[in-house]
Amino acid sequence: MQVQANGGYIHYEVVGEGPPLLMPSHASTTRWRAVAAEFAGEYTVIGVDFRDAAGLTRFPPEPFTIEDLAADCLAVLRALGHERAHFVGLSHSALVGQALAIEHPEGVDRLALTMTTPGHDAHRPDDPQLRAIEDQKLTVEDEVGEALRRAQAGDPEGVRRAAEFLYSQAAVARDPKLVDAGVEQVFGPNFAQPPEVRGRFWAAIGRFTSRGRLDRIRSRTLVVTGSGDRLVRLDDAWTLWRQIPQATLVALDGVGHDWWIEAPARVAAVVKQFLRGSFDADA
Repeated sequence: MQVQANGGYIHYEVVGEGPPLLMPSHASTTRWRAVAAEFAGEYTVIGVDFRDAAGLTRFPPEPFTIEDLAADCLAVLRALGHERAHFVGLSHSALVGQALAIEHPEGVDRLALTMTTPGHDAHRPDDPQLRAIEDQKLTVEDEVGEALRRAQAGDPEGVRRAAEFLYSQAAVARDPKLVDAGVEQVFGPNFAQPPEVRGRFWAAIGRFTSRGRLDRIRSRTLVVTGSGDRLVRLDDAWTLWRQIPQATLVALDGVGHDWWIEAPARVAAVVKQFLRGSFDADA
């Protein structure tokens, strides 16, 4: 299904019945449908394919921002006749959730931000040498960065190595096929796109920051982090929790970054508790 809005054609999917719940990114994939099923018994789950993210959404080949993706989500919500919805985001789609809650607070009921960051840290040094010195403290981030650079260059082993970081080390040890899923369903399709296409998508992520604006989020918010997440720092979750006025922080032992594949039932259970109001006394 498509909505024509904001200068393009936005692809979306809808499953389930109940209050509306936006869960964007990769909506045209079996990966999205599998995790949407965790919520569909209680909610009308609305998925959106983002621009230039290997989905079915079509826009002119122009740069865009995370705020533009938030406006796309809002356009789909309005086209379906909803004024507001819960929002559940993972990683980059949680950046979109932050932008939506900041720029269009009337459209967001409860906000769940999982395995994500407040975006670009404007306080990190811009000088490449200074940044390199700082990043020496972050060995895993260095390894991820190198894997992503190789993946961007079209190296299949770089794509596979990048996909490995999507999951906790323990989960990969238990089931090495998780990495195959990461290649086939996450990084593989993205890096198979022409460089200029995937470049626009990654540039939008790289430019975004909600730092200094998080206090404008008025929705009750759940911040979920996992001790097995090798892509997002714990202090990023801490920043979201401390700076969003009505936020609750939940840390899940052992869970890696891509919970859609690694631990869908476990994380969805926590998010659904939040959506029902179980954590309101903690915020």
